Amino acid sequence: MTKKAFYILGGILLGVLLVVMVARLFFNNNNSSSSMPTNLDVANSNETMALGNDTHDFNLKGASFLVLYSNMLEEGVELVSYSSSGAILSQLSLNVGKKLDFAAKVKGNIYIASERQHHHFQISQDGKIRSFFGPSIYEQDRAIGATFIRNSNGYLLFSMNMGAHPDYSPHEYGNELVYWNDDDHVYNHLKLTGYFMSAVTIHNKAYVLYSNGKRNSNGIYVVDLKTNKLVSDYPLRSIDRYYPVGRENGSSLQLYNNRLLVFMTGDDPSQKQDQPVMLVINPQNGTIEQTIKVSNKSFDLYGTFVHNGKVYVVSYEGELVVFNQKFEIETLIRLEQGSQFVMKRKEESGLISGVQVDGDSLFILYDFVKNAPLDRQKEIHQYHIDTGKELAVIPLSHKTDREMVRFFITK
Repeated sequence: MTKKAFYILGGILLGVLLVVMVARLFFNNNNSSSSMPTNLDVANSNETMALGNDTHDFNLKGASFLVLYSNMLEEGVELVSYSSSGAILSQLSLNVGKKLDFAAKVKGNIYIASERQHHHFQISQDGKIRSFFGPSIYEQDRAIGATFIRNSNGYLLFSMNMGAHPDYSPHEYGNELVYWNDDDHVYNHLKLTGYFMSAVTIHNKAYVLYSNGKRNSNGIYVVDLKTNKLVSDYPLRSIDRYYPVGRENGSSLQLYNNRLLVFMTGDDPSQKQDQPVMLVINPQNGTIEQTIKVSNKSFDLYGTFVHNGKVYVVSYEGELVVFNQKFEIETLIRLEQGSQFVMKRKEESGLISGVQVDGDSLFILYDFVKNAPLDRQKEIHQYHIDTGKELAVIPLSHKTDREMVRFFITK
């Protein structure tokens, strides 16, 4: 064989080998793709959010409430939809899901986040429920849960609390902010130091309320959502021995009247009562313009929300403090609670497990936790938001041995 023929034959063999290798790679990728989550947006979000291939039918048509029953540590979740009167319309039991604590709606889709686990759920407008996950660098089902999930000005934002994880944040306590906006084609995530309490967006910037236990400090990160860069860090230094408060899905931070509102309470041992304050912060420079007492008496703050141009602060004891646009206390409301209900809460350890608002109605879910989960009573109380008058009591008849319950208005 001549040298020329040898080179020609070698080139042909090399070409055939390359074709075989490419074909095998393509075949393997196709085989493995069925078990991998599909990306929300193939162009931009392969590192941001992925929808799983597991799909279940769950019809919310005609439902007023979506109620979630789950466990603190063990897998398994039950989803039940109820009518406005408490009739069960549909239910679904899954063997996955843990401590489903938070929910938000964007474009008709409901996103439900776990506080314990990197495994969340989406209920789409067409009545399909499937898993969703954060950035693919984090293994699915790991103990990396969310601390909130919120819709703010068209952005869906949630956190990933990996803490001092040896694989993802070995040197300091860290959280990841995950965010996207379909309309603006923005999909990204950013890891920063600290524990994230909440986040809101203004003009393509995210304002993230954080607490840093190692430095005994609190502050607000400002993230440019177009460049995915941290552009400012506003420390909350003037509030010594205080920490953010608000159990209800990121309610320690609100956006109102072009200002950031941060709700904090003290941990000073000399302070014998809970007396939370509301910080009014200029988002342009982080200046604390006002520090306002929520109440002059003991006030165990559960959550806050903005509704009809006002700020509402809710206590565990059923009190409402309402602020107007001048950040003045406009109204103090005591929710109507009969003597029998007060006694029932005391004897059966009735706890607030969620607050939701719809129109002129405030809905509060009470979970009476004295008994084992299967024997507990759970009921939603409807109040008029301006007067505190009780309008209805809606018992939740579904029985389950799941430890915790949360709810979400589906309208």
